[in-house]
Amino acid sequence: MVRLNKNRSRAAADLTRPPARRLIGSVPRLVPPMSPSPSARASSDSRTRLLRHALNVLECLLHEPRSLGISEVAARLARPKSTTFRILGALVELGMVRKDEATRRYSLSSRVFGFVHELTLHFGPIGRFSHVLRKEAERLRASVYVSTLSGGFTYVVAASGALGDSFALGGQAPVHASSAGKVLVAAQAREEWAAYAPRKGGPKLTRHTNSDPGRFLLELEEAARQGVAWNREESALNYVSVAAPIPEPGRMPRFAVAILMDKRELPLRDLRGLEDAVRGIARRLGLA
Repeated sequence: MVRLNKNRSRAAADLTRPPARRLIGSVPRLVPPMSPSPSARASSDSRTRLLRHALNVLECLLHEPRSLGISEVAARLARPKSTTFRILGALVELGMVRKDEATRRYSLSSRVFGFVHELTLHFGPIGRFSHVLRKEAERLRASVYVSTLSGGFTYVVAASGALGDSFALGGQAPVHASSAGKVLVAAQAREEWAAYAPRKGGPKLTRHTNSDPGRFLLELEEAARQGVAWNREESALNYVSVAAPIPEPGRMPRFAVAILMDKRELPLRDLRGLEDAVRGIARRLGLA
């Protein structure tokens, strides 16, 4: 009994004693940082591989005009049939993939479009962009896109106009061939710019695509000065665009808005007027 009371006294003292702290810079740490165990890392890697495989399966089915069997999906992705079977089963349960029980073949489910709708509606602030984009596309008689930067590419997340709307969503282009990409990178610290530069002599999307890193950096300097960047048939022939970053107080711009049009219209337009227009739309979207 005495030993028990001593233990209780020691426990009470421990509770009242201030915890030992380890300072890292000026930030106190109550517990030293712990590295994940090998088994935890292996589990995380396994989940990542399965998720990547699931996305690859969806992409595979997306690009196929007909339904596919398990062996066909596994062969196209160079993955084991057993893993592909489990992934397809999970996607069927989630409603993202449809299985024909008679033929045991798989195809994308219409549920995917519901997911895309929810994604575009709730991804960041873009759900409140649509009314502004529609009005501006009509006023300018052009298409208006909003794109975001991910890795070395830009992706369209909202669009309106004859060249926009739903079919444009998810469209991508490398940063160096995108007006939105150039202007978003130009808003970053200059030491980050080189990471987005094209590889000299690298592949081109069109004959107008820039593959000169030096020229790309000059374009970013101009974009940083002017607050806009141009794409003159660099990602698709016959189309030009001008983009400006959408301001977000207290953070680096995540989105850029671009005015897109057929190149044949460009001589009929006031270029400075288009640059002023896209800056104005960016300001409106920042306040939308």
